[in-house]
Amino acid sequence: MSIDPNSTQSDYENNAPSVGSPFEIGQVLGGKYEIVSLLGKGGMGAVYRVRHKLLNVELALKTLDSQRLSDASSSRRFQTEAKAAFSLKHPNLVKVHDFGVLENGHPFLVMDLVQGRTLQSLMKERGQLSLEELEPIFSQLCFGLAHAHHHQVVHRDIKPANIMIVDEMKRTDEGSVKILDFGIAKIVNQDRGEMDALTQTGEIFGSPYYMSPEQCAGETIDQRSDVYSLGCVLFEAITGTPPLVGTNSLRTMMLHVNEKAPSLKEATLGTEFPPAIEKIVAKMLAKSPADRYSDLGMVAIELHRACTRPSADGFHLEDDSLDSEKSARRRTVAFTPLQLAGLIVAVSFVSVAVTIMVCRYLRVQANDSAAAAQKKVAIRNDWLGANNIKNTGTRHRQGKIEEYRKSFEKVSRIELVPYVEGGESKRKIVFPELRCGATRHGAPALDGTRGIDKVVAAKTRIYPASGPIIFNVNEDLDEFALPNYFIYDKIDPSIFSGLDLETIPYANRDVIIPDDELSDVRPGVDHLFKIISKWTNLRFVNFRDVEVRSELLRSLNDCKQLTYLVLHTPKYDPVYLSRQPFFKRLNKLIAIHGDVSPMLKALSHTHTIKQLWIGDHATFTPEAAISLRQCTHIDFFCLSQTGYTDAVARALSNLTNVSRISFTRGTLKPAQKAMFEKNWRLLDVGENPNYARAEHFAPRTVWR
Repeated sequence: MSIDPNSTQSDYENNAPSVGSPFEIGQVLGGKYEIVSLLGKGGMGAVYRVRHKLLNVELALKTLDSQRLSDASSSRRFQTEAKAAFSLKHPNLVKVHDFGVLENGHPFLVMDLVQGRTLQSLMKERGQLSLEELEPIFSQLCFGLAHAHHHQVVHRDIKPANIMIVDEMKRTDEGSVKILDFGIAKIVNQDRGEMDALTQTGEIFGSPYYMSPEQCAGETIDQRSDVYSLGCVLFEAITGTPPLVGTNSLRTMMLHVNEKAPSLKEATLGTEFPPAIEKIVAKMLAKSPADRYSDLGMVAIELHRACTRPSADGFHLEDDSLDSEKSARRRTVAFTPLQLAGLIVAVSFVSVAVTIMVCRYLRVQANDSAAAAQKKVAIRNDWLGANNIKNTGTRHRQGKIEEYRKSFEKVSRIELVPYVEGGESKRKIVFPELRCGATRHGAPALDGTRGIDKVVAAKTRIYPASGPIIFNVNEDLDEFALPNYFIYDKIDPSIFSGLDLETIPYANRDVIIPDDELSDVRPGVDHLFKIISKWTNLRFVNFRDVEVRSELLRSLNDCKQLTYLVLHTPKYDPVYLSRQPFFKRLNKLIAIHGDVSPMLKALSHTHTIKQLWIGDHATFTPEAAISLRQCTHIDFFCLSQTGYTDAVARALSNLTNVSRISFTRGTLKPAQKAMFEKNWRLLDVGENPNYARAEHFAPRTVWR
């Protein structure tokens, strides 16, 4: 959350303008966010300090400016920011907790409230930062941006004003530096048509001092544009000035396109810097994206190495001296003067030759030994440099896990007890002081999506007197709880009616997070799934963005009350799943991804399925569709694909045993719709579960 380009957050808040603000202090937004103060106004909207009325925590709420509500492109950019930021969970990125649309039509997103100062404020005060100061800052920035890039998000506006140094944290602590404001972020390979539409008018976004050449020229960009921008920030932090400065914004952008950036030595009028630092900055500021780093994680390691290890030039090798004692036993031998002279010459010649050969040998040996020693030192420093960066987070994580363990040990049992508040009957659950998960009240949404009204499972929580309570486990929020999985043994088996399992680290990020770093998380998930088999009221399980491993599916066979399954993830085996005994007991199934043909065929042999939704990323064959004709109790069949082959459309038109079928509007071709309407009549046009316009049909003649 960007607070201020030049001062601390508190300074800015005291002087924040109120003119033009669409909301007043004390007003409650979205039914739960009470405005405390206006923090500031940015390019597209305003940022408020708010207090969550239920959780009593302060957050930052960003909303689109009133004057831009009618601007479709601004609204869509705001939605892109929310989508980009919400998909990213990393210690060096500001976390987004909630987003949506307020009652008056204002889109909003809710973020962590970061107490600190911007890097721009720090550089304005200090001028230049030493290598020891900037290394922990920029290493964290590299890792944060690398995480975004791995998730196909390009920030596009990296600058000192969008980098926050967190108060009351050491610079070396993980999370002490935050990247703010994904307001013009680009999601690569997603919503491509929408992003093209947003930029086809020729608009160029960014801050001229830090824009990449391709960004200045309005060309297609990728993560290497952020590498260039971060290189500009690094250059300014070292030298006290941006690499290229023109007389105006347009001139500055032209310089980025056409002029090579000066070296650090040139920019500081002769100050010497380590060659490795010069090389890193020069590579980040290369004009061609192909000549820059492709992965900022490598920049972090090389920067750490360059700032902390001694230069190879610092090694000094001195020639070894050869000290020898010459002793000889003299024998009394009679030589003529001529013989004595010849002997002396011969001995002298041999002695000189031997001495030269020995010295050469020893010098070669000394050089080889020094080179080997130097290589060992370099390798050791490289290893230490990379591992010191990694181990900083590891030590912090282990400390947090231990803190959670101590909190969980203080709880003997987690159970539901009757409670009266204001004469109204309610229910109360006392959780540990630190969160062991989250909960949400009410029947699960049809699409199994994340609710925005989850309540942290920590301390005392109050719920209505009736209605199901769903337990939620999330990889980012519960990474310290899962290793302490004994807490799940303390849950009363009658409390929860469902389980959400969302983005556990090993599930959907195998490219980013090695398995050895997740060894303390996976056992927690496995144990949780063994425990839920004892939950007497469990009827609902939702897998979202996780790897549905065979061990987890087998555990569900012991959940005798399970009737509702959501697969909001591409990582599962439909054949293995369809063979599990619990699958044949389902009466409601949602599958958003993958080839669902094996599951549809398996359902044709059951008579329990009543509601079926196939999402827009799923596929199936005509044979699988027609097999559903054997099912006699399907009340609702929702299809969200973007189009169908004629064979699939024909198969669906014959499913007159189904009470109602819903298609996303416009996905049936005219000829397909004409064929379909021979057996079906249009009931109404409304919304399907993913809020797209849909057409609902009922069979003209019911066949069962």
